[in-house]
Amino acid sequence: MGFFRRATKPLRWFARGHVEAVKAGVNPYERRFAHEIIRNSTSRIKQHLKDLHANRDPNAPGAPDLNNFDEVLEHWGITREQLPKVIQVMKVQIFIYFIFGLGSFYGLYFGYKTNALFPIISAALILFMSIVVVVCRYWRVQVLECERFFFFKDWILGRA
Repeated sequence: MGFFRRATKPLRWFARGHVEAVKAGVNPYERRFAHEIIRNSTSRIKQHLKDLHANRDPNAPGAPDLNNFDEVLEHWGITREQLPKVIQVMKVQIFIYFIFGLGSFYGLYFGYKTNALFPIISAALILFMSIVVVVCRYWRVQVLECERFFFFKDWILGRA
């Protein structure tokens, strides 16, 4: 299954539940049904996230030696020759997502002033996504520039 199909699996579950309800003749905008869709889809999303992170043991067989940076690069699919280009591309991605976040922040501000619900929700989601992507990309750039692997949680807590 491709990356896009894996990444959109929870969203497709949510949409499938919505379509099945319409086919059954139920009004999907009833509060009771909306809560049921959200409850079912969130339980599926939680299970999907548990499945994703179930086998993420850094000491598992086949996992790269985290003290050997070449093995980490190989695990990430990067060669030493590609390293400067990968860092440059990630910095460009950080800049692009920062601009997206800035634009969504302005959208959030103007949506709040007009009391429109859709611009507020969409801008908040884009802002959240932009912040997550910028932080994760910046962590990976730091790992690649230092040529030493450290866990994300250690980097966030300042222990790296």
